[in-house]
Amino acid sequence: MIKKLSPGFTLMELLVVLGMLALLVTVGGAAMKDQFSNWNLRNAANEVLEDLRTAQTEAVKRGDYEARTASGGQRFIQQNVFVVFNAAAGSYQAVLWQDDDGDGSSDATDGNNYPDAGDTYQVLFNGRLPTGFTFNSGPATKSACTGSSDINPVGSASVTFSSPGYPPCNGNPCIRFNGHGNLSTIGGNVYVTNGDKTYAINSLRPGFFRMCWTKGSVWQ
Repeated sequence: MIKKLSPGFTLMELLVVLGMLALLVTVGGAAMKDQFSNWNLRNAANEVLEDLRTAQTEAVKRGDYEARTASGGQRFIQQNVFVVFNAAAGSYQAVLWQDDDGDGSSDATDGNNYPDAGDTYQVLFNGRLPTGFTFNSGPATKSACTGSSDINPVGSASVTFSSPGYPPCNGNPCIRFNGHGNLSTIGGNVYVTNGDKTYAINSLRPGFFRMCWTKGSVWQ
């Protein structure tokens, strides 16, 4: 008995199958692109968090004072570590401040707990957000992690730590760590966003950071 051959696909059927495959590739590609963007955003926020902890550790390691030998005996120079943000540029740097101009003698402003232009500053390291990410609250409508207050206008917040006029902050948002690793200002946030999703690094109490994320009003 001769077997009857099965009919092949028609041109129309092949075109339909190819169209469905193209649609699946397009949809799947867009989903993967979004997923990669979210992964990269989390990595960027984690890097900022780790850099803050590195600066915090550096402050503890160095302590609040450095001992120096001087002609009149041993001197103790006050010091702290600052993290200074340039939110518009998406960058930041950790800076060691020492309350002394290095000339071997005490000045009138030494020991007053405030940096001034004549003091010593050393950049410990620099950080920058990857392309496509910014310091901004993005889609968040509530303040970081707790959601206790509205962000008004939405998208306006970036780094909410205080912005002292003295160096090395010079009017930029900055975090100051003392020799115990505590922050001088509690309750600040650092927002990192890709425009669709936002991570926040939140300082709730001295020496402690936590991270959360949102795509709107609810923080996870």
